[in-house]
Amino acid sequence: MATSCAAFILLIVAYKPWLINRGTQGAGLKDCCPMPADQTPTRTIEEVREDIARNLKAYRLMRALAQETLALEADVDRTMVSKIERGITNPSIATLLKLANRLGIQISDLLREH
Repeated sequence: MATSCAAFILLIVAYKPWLINRGTQGAGLKDCCPMPADQTPTRTIEEVREDIARNLKAYRLMRALAQETLALEADVDRTMVSKIERGITNPSIATLLKLANRLGIQISDLLREH
């Protein structure tokens, strides 16, 4: 019992709350970090999905990898690679990272516009 009390007291003493910038509390992203008018995003999710599909397939073929081989070596389901390359799914960041790491590229290379 004494050990758990000591651990509890240590936890309270070691606790440090995060500082909150009260000036932006409750403000949305647009309020605190406005984007200049000339940099307004113009790509749709469909366009991004198509770019990822084209780029993934191009990098995979440059390395002469089959979808199944890439999937196995990147620890991603084979059907996921197929769906990404056909542009019919929204891959997670974790999935994109695994694929990019196996291909020896950055995630940004998969997102690059055509």
